[in-house]
Amino acid sequence: MLRYFTLLFIGAAVAIMPFCTKTDLFELTLTGFRYDASYPSNCWVILHEAGGKVLDVQRFYPTPDVQDYHFSTDALGATDTCYLTIAQHRLSNGFLSLITMPDIGSGQHPFVQYLNVSPNNRNCSKVSCDLTIQNAPETAYMSCGSGDKVIFSIEPPDLKALVGASSGGSGIALALKAQNEVDPRFYWIPDNGSDFLIDTLDYNDFVPDWLVSDFSFPFNSKWQYTVSGVTEEGNNPVFGYLSIKEAKNGDPLTNHFSIRRPEQVPFESLWVSALDTENGKYYEKFVPVGSAYAFPDVPFRTKNLNFDNSAYVTCSTEGDFDALQIYLFGDTGKTFWSIEGPADDLKAITMPQVPDSLVQQWPKLNAFSIGYTICGEIDGIDGFGGLSLLDPEAVFASSYWRAKRGYRAQFKSWH
Repeated sequence: MLRYFTLLFIGAAVAIMPFCTKTDLFELTLTGFRYDASYPSNCWVILHEAGGKVLDVQRFYPTPDVQDYHFSTDALGATDTCYLTIAQHRLSNGFLSLITMPDIGSGQHPFVQYLNVSPNNRNCSKVSCDLTIQNAPETAYMSCGSGDKVIFSIEPPDLKALVGASSGGSGIALALKAQNEVDPRFYWIPDNGSDFLIDTLDYNDFVPDWLVSDFSFPFNSKWQYTVSGVTEEGNNPVFGYLSIKEAKNGDPLTNHFSIRRPEQVPFESLWVSALDTENGKYYEKFVPVGSAYAFPDVPFRTKNLNFDNSAYVTCSTEGDFDALQIYLFGDTGKTFWSIEGPADDLKAITMPQVPDSLVQQWPKLNAFSIGYTICGEIDGIDGFGGLSLLDPEAVFASSYWRAKRGYRAQFKSWH
């Protein structure tokens, strides 16, 4: 009888086994993945250990209308972490790109190259202006805040000016310097929603006393900068270009600059983008509308990059920063590998292994050469764990997400 019940129990257990499901799978949702159908690609998600050992590989088929992709595997537990690599092989030209992110756990993770999102200028309104300026004196120069070249000619007693400028939806700042005056005078043309403006201005309406905003840096360099006044903040701010300056070879070293802004325009903040052309340090900030703003120093330096046997990367760094991105190139630039994550995790990293099937397709994976690195700091964000909270839609929709985060970076290349 005991044997009968034992066999009955085993039979029942076997009978219900197909209905049991494993509940501790590693679940991953990749969000914000952008796919352009005009450049068809083969795509893979590779889950692997920090040392490179591949745990699981899954092929996926992205489409333009889907931005979120779900993956699950029993190769890891629900509470485990791994390295995540996304591989894309473009069919038209054979270009191969891989992006690796360390310390990825179950849950949602946005697919965003955090340190290298290019501005899309989607919210920059372009305006062409045909201006007649009456009572104009002999003129030394005329410029507009967008930095675009101003073509003008004197037709006494008037001045004709053709301006091609980006208004940003708020307006355009004009500066006109008369030969017999020490300082320029200024005029603000508000954006009227048109992409072509014909107007007649009077030189006597140009004013010399626009408000001044001063910016200082902790060291001397050749600075180039762009300053815009923001009238409406948000994912797509409304702004007006106030001043742009490009660094030139003969420029003296300086640690400050000043811009002018119209008093009648209610700017909520100033968007400042400044590049230290001598040392490659980059600042991007939304700063208060005030008389002065002092940029903090970037306590960050990259010393060297070691690259041995196309496998092991050591990046020696100094300073306090959150996120590091390493770019590696191979096969004359047709192969691109980006490794990004918390700085401490990437100071020494083994290039991830890839499945033999992928290596057979892309022998170039075994022939990487040193490219360059991009290293940076994003204030107020606790490493890439905090960055995962970014809304990918907002990142791609606006050119100004880095300014909102207080982006600071240093660029260094090895050849």
